[in-house]
Amino acid sequence: FQYSKIKAAYMNDEITSIGSSAFSWCKYLENINYPSKAIYIPDGCFYNCNALRTFTIPEGISSIKEGAFYECWNFNPRFPTTMNEIKSSAFYNTATDSIFIKEGMTVYINAFARCQNLVYAEWPTSFVYANYDWYWNNSTTTVVSDCPKLNKVKLMSPTVVTYNQQNFFEGNTLGNITLQVPDFLVNAYKLDPYWYQ
Repeated sequence: FQYSKIKAAYMNDEITSIGSSAFSWCKYLENINYPSKAIYIPDGCFYNCNALRTFTIPEGISSIKEGAFYECWNFNPRFPTTMNEIKSSAFYNTATDSIFIKEGMTVYINAFARCQNLVYAEWPTSFVYANYDWYWNNSTTTVVSDCPKLNKVKLMSPTVVTYNQQNFFEGNTLGNITLQVPDFLVNAYKLDPYWYQ
């Protein structure tokens, strides 16, 4: 369906997988129902589907592959409880307004870069951070970057998240962000030169 002018897609629930870039550059695609038996959304599946709005990522999906929703400007995702992996640039420049990363999830860099509507991000006590960027074919150190409206971040890690460990917020003005951390770490964060700006 690449480059087609379809506005909606309704797929049979018996379908278990969809090919890479299946709906890429379908700029008129507004809504879709995804097969309930599928377990991932492949790389580039909805790449540059700028009109996509009405789409619920179904329960059962465990992975969002590289660039799956890249440049879907109007798409504000809600994540299923079954999801445990978000690959690089998966939600690059989408309408994502909040992020809730669950325990043990693997998150790749640039997963949420340039999300202009993002205001809140929550990170668990433990998760896996992978720093390979599929789109740019290199390694960097950011997950959330250039999100100008980001104003609150909750970090539940039992230790201070340092700049060198996980530089999630490159391109964001940390001085404008309210940071919520465990009570026993408040003073430690105040003494950290990266966070206390």
